[in-house]
Amino acid sequence: MCRHKGYTPEQEEHRQRWHQENNRRDNGDGDYYATAYMQQALTAGLPLIIRNGDGENISVNAFWGVLPTWEHDFQTALKKAGSLVNIRSETVYEAKIYAPLMKKKQRGLIPCSHYFEHHQFDTFGKKGQVLKAKESVPFVITAYRRPIFAVPALYSKWYDRENKQEIITYSMFTIVANDLLTAIHNGGDNPYRMPLVIEREMEDVWLNPGSPEKQINEILNYQVHSDQLRAHAVAPLTGKKAKQGEEIISEYDWGAHNAEIEEIKNTGKTRTPVLV
Repeated sequence: MCRHKGYTPEQEEHRQRWHQENNRRDNGDGDYYATAYMQQALTAGLPLIIRNGDGENISVNAFWGVLPTWEHDFQTALKKAGSLVNIRSETVYEAKIYAPLMKKKQRGLIPCSHYFEHHQFDTFGKKGQVLKAKESVPFVITAYRRPIFAVPALYSKWYDRENKQEIITYSMFTIVANDLLTAIHNGGDNPYRMPLVIEREMEDVWLNPGSPEKQINEILNYQVHSDQLRAHAVAPLTGKKAKQGEEIISEYDWGAHNAEIEEIKNTGKTRTPVLV
């Protein structure tokens, strides 16, 4: 399950990348911008790209994790949103909460500079025996020569009765992991999966409410090749060893694990990357 990502462009780069330079509004609606080297699930203040009724791309302030509309208390809704951070692309049409969003074409794009997944390394006892406990090592994953990439999402709207405001919430699509992410993401609740990183030419198709269902399904079944991604191990994302700012994505020395980390980084690199 992917629960951490980052987004770090300058504001003008953000606007140009999502074709917003010609549709700014005086009140700031649709021009939301927020960056951080680590953005976590179950938090608000994250940008989401959607298509408005005028056919324009807008960037909105969104909450990562779908809050069930039938839960009117925020804390109750938040507990359930913990399992609504990611969507399995293979079963979206069968999912009670997501199928209606697909039918309503409430499709969005999550802008990313990178995301994080963990690898579980074996630990050993004094006699060399493998212990039950694992050491969790985070990896940061980027797209080859693409400083900004997108992951499809579905969005919903939850009404905050206490503060009398509407909150846009979303969930990120995931798919079966490619070779690189299979090597990295080997543990946790949903191992061997990865965010559905798509090609740039697919972005407009995904946002366009008029796109044929066949094209949408092709996107849902797309798996980016390992050659299109880069990865390296970073410091723990939480705790005393956690870093701040740009150091969050800096390569980190994991000592005895370094040799295996190098092997993991090169998994699936079998061809010359092609820009997408």
